[in-house]
Amino acid sequence: MVNLRTMVESLKGLFKPSTVPFPYRQIPVAEGFRGKPLYDKERCVGCGACSQVCPAGAISVVDEGSTRTVRVWHGHCAFCGRCEDTCPWEAVKLSREFIIAVVDKEEAEDKVELELTRCVNCGSPFITGRHLAKIIEQVEPTLTKKGASLDEYRSLASLCPSCRARPDVLKRSHAFMLKMG
Repeated sequence: MVNLRTMVESLKGLFKPSTVPFPYRQIPVAEGFRGKPLYDKERCVGCGACSQVCPAGAISVVDEGSTRTVRVWHGHCAFCGRCEDTCPWEAVKLSREFIIAVVDKEEAEDKVELELTRCVNCGSPFITGRHLAKIIEQVEPTLTKKGASLDEYRSLASLCPSCRARPDVLKRSHAFMLKMG
């Protein structure tokens, strides 16, 4: 025996469906909805902070030759928002877009390519020029306030980690820090 209430609900569904005919009509998203992350290619410095915190492994940073590439595979993205929260340069913003179905999987990828700066001592590429410039920009007011040499800081910052670890550079770096107080 069929339940009368079930029959009534079924008949109502014929005339007024409870679902949205997606994709023919857009689904309104709730306030605060976290969608696909969008990268501002002008603000991204290629620091890789976003890739370090991505729990889904959707973001990778690869250095090849003199180019650093930051790739975001939206098919792996969980839309958690950690990349947006972590980016110190506000280069990542979550959109309200959640549809990532594509024909070509390359379309489900965003990438930012940046030129790497070479170490002034050994010539190996180690940091993007944009990242180095941002670091110097952030430190400059403190250096000026303390009366320290911006050129000296720039020369130390332009060394790769291997060259910075050399004893003669460590002495220079230590002396510079002592001048700063």
